[in-house]
Amino acid sequence: HPSRVIPLIGFAEASAQSAFDTQAQPKGEWWDDLPFPDADGSHVYALEITGQEGGQRYRFGDVLIASSHATLRRGDRIVVHCHDHRLYLGELVRQSARNLDFTCFADETLHSLPLTEINFVSRILWAAQ
Repeated sequence: HPSRVIPLIGFAEASAQSAFDTQAQPKGEWWDDLPFPDADGSHVYALEITGQEGGQRYRFGDVLIASSHATLRRGDRIVVHCHDHRLYLGELVRQSARNLDFTCFADETLHSLPLTEINFVSRILWAAQ
């Protein structure tokens, strides 16, 4: 497999207002390139853990490969991108017509956010730990 590259950003930088465009595509100067052999779509990006946001599941330096256009299912590990630029890592519990319920990895609590507060949700496809 020839190696392709996907955009890579640290968790803290990913919460910057200009890190993603309105189509959930990476943009701005904080992004680096990460060689990744299965980079087949333009909606895949890499997120590096830079603090405690991964809780007990992911540690400092782990790299998560996520897709902003993947279908979500209960039990998926996800990245929630909110309108106010907060980011959450968690496990999807339920998505209704109004809310997204997920267990947040940072504090191991159930969060329920109105969909009106969420820009987009990415599914974590792979993690390099």
